[in-house]
Amino acid sequence: MPPISSSEILKLNPNRYQGGVGIWGAAPAIYDTTLLPLEHGVHVHARHKDGGKKAIDATYRGVQLLLSKRASDTPAVEISELDAIYFMVGSVFGYEMRFVECTFCKFPHLDKDWFSVHAHRTHLCSGCGKLFRDEVRGIGNPAVKIRSAFDHSHRLQPSQQSCDIRQSDYPGGIQIWGSNPALLWTANRDEEEGIHIHAFDHDGTTFLIDDTYSEVTIDNVRLDPKLVRVMMAQSALPYISGRVMDIFCQTCGTAHFDEGELALTPHNDHCCKSCGAKLRATGRLRKTVANPMYGVLDQLAVLAVREPQRHKPYLLTEI
Repeated sequence: MPPISSSEILKLNPNRYQGGVGIWGAAPAIYDTTLLPLEHGVHVHARHKDGGKKAIDATYRGVQLLLSKRASDTPAVEISELDAIYFMVGSVFGYEMRFVECTFCKFPHLDKDWFSVHAHRTHLCSGCGKLFRDEVRGIGNPAVKIRSAFDHSHRLQPSQQSCDIRQSDYPGGIQIWGSNPALLWTANRDEEEGIHIHAFDHDGTTFLIDDTYSEVTIDNVRLDPKLVRVMMAQSALPYISGRVMDIFCQTCGTAHFDEGELALTPHNDHCCKSCGAKLRATGRLRKTVANPMYGVLDQLAVLAVREPQRHKPYLLTEI
């Protein structure tokens, strides 16, 4: 990724937005039939009044969070797009992250790709290039400092809304994401959990849908929030790129879903959870990870208003 310029960084004081601020790691949509450009980084929502219109609803390559109202003040926390994306990955898979500094140069350390989902004690500093050992095994991410700088805890609650749509009703296309816990949430209400949907009018930019749902059906195809969420996180891990696929049991026909460590570790043999049969992926790859969501998206593509976008990889492998 190219270096982040100052014009690509949002300076934000959460205290100015009484309606609340939400900050997430933004990965590309897992399904995208719009003509909009690829978007990833730090996604920000901010409202002046609780329940009011969003004053900020955009994605940035970096965010500086300020403690006072003067923009010239030293930022309390600075978050880069990579910090935010790998925070999303760790959160989806339930890994605890910690603030880690290089013992030689004090550069904040970010564990990426394989290292973002495997705790370890020896780290390679991105600042000085030296190997250093932390006090304990862990996963480093500078974004966790936001939790100590802003004392705002919140709960995740499943959305109370459902969505049943046809793609043909949204000529501008649709986008699908899985929800993930916010880095920062200052609103006085719980954060909604589910599947986030964007749907556009014929001009391709006017929102007809922009909301989070616990139940989503598109062209009579039901989406599973967990599968969507895991697929989104898997798509941000280059070391398993191309190895996550739809695998069916040849004995009972059940779609197989790898969970826990197996969702992050390509492997030869899979065990059907319905009948116990051993199964393997078809094709040239022996070591794979199963997620039925890939087959579901193929079903959606049949009735898409246009061919879904295939975004080029934007993250580097680090193993």
